[in-house]
Amino acid sequence: SERLDRLFAKHKEIAFDLVKKYEGETLRVLVENYDQNSGRCAGRSTQNKLVHCNGREDLTGQTVSVYIKEAFPQALRGELK
Repeated sequence: SERLDRLFAKHKEIAFDLVKKYEGETLRVLVENYDQNSGRCAGRSTQNKLVHCNGREDLTGQTVSVYIKEAFPQALRGELK
């Protein structure tokens, strides 16, 4: 319905505003898994945000510093520092 579409659009706008503050920041991330196909790691920041970054399989289970380059409502993207 149109009302639901407007609600989702507003939610997306608010969510983007909330996560944009992380762009350019360095976050501590607990690496939870590694994808061999993409060569990327995924984990959770101390703010409980899902973070994707470049990495290695041996980082799984470790806490690393990640510079956030892009922020999206569902996840943050960055690179290891």
